[in-house]
Amino acid sequence: VVLRHFVDETGRHVQYGPLRRQRGMQKWEDAASLLPHLDMSQLSSVEKTALLINIYNGLTLHALVQHRRKVSSVLEITGFWRTFAYNIGGLVYTLDDLEHGLLRGNAGHPSDGGKAAFDEGDPRLQHATALDPRIHFALVCGAKGCPRLRPYHAGSLDADLDAQAADYLNEKVSMSPRNVITLPRLVQWYSMDFGANNVEVVAVLTNLAQGFIRQLLEKAVATPGPLQVSFGSYNWDLNK
Repeated sequence: VVLRHFVDETGRHVQYGPLRRQRGMQKWEDAASLLPHLDMSQLSSVEKTALLINIYNGLTLHALVQHRRKVSSVLEITGFWRTFAYNIGGLVYTLDDLEHGLLRGNAGHPSDGGKAAFDEGDPRLQHATALDPRIHFALVCGAKGCPRLRPYHAGSLDADLDAQAADYLNEKVSMSPRNVITLPRLVQWYSMDFGANNVEVVAVLTNLAQGFIRQLLEKAVATPGPLQVSFGSYNWDLNK
């Protein structure tokens, strides 16, 4: 309901005002109220991944709509990703917990110097999934620099993530006349999820890209000499 009535057809612009005034999140809130009773151990890995992406994106919208004041960027909300949370199956997960603890296989936030999100013995750790770098093209943090919003379903998750990755790369990847490849900034932030160095990262992105952008990346890899990579800027303005 939220995506159909309060997000434009591109999935990139949210009508936060009407969403707030018309209580457009009510059905989502009703569904979220059932999360404490959800047993994630009964889900397949694909079902869990699709669910967690939807929960992350829904929690982000929920938090922005319920926030006490309007903001022009999510960065204006102190501790946004470490404050807003849902109870799932009796355990509390912040946005950071959902992304880094669960969807990134307990990799921890890049700014935490490699420290795992969950300590050994934390009951939430049992629900961590195997890392799939394509999740970075599905998680939407409320900024214009994020991928587009869409629902995810277990039955089509692989195809959906492929489409999201190709769509985002098509928008963000470019090559200069000097054969310098510009990659999305979020790839730089999470480069460790794509490869150990730029060559490995670009190789993974080449497999995810489609059409002209795939050809660009293949050309960059095939060009003699060191691979030249730069990273674009990131637009933190609210995705409205």
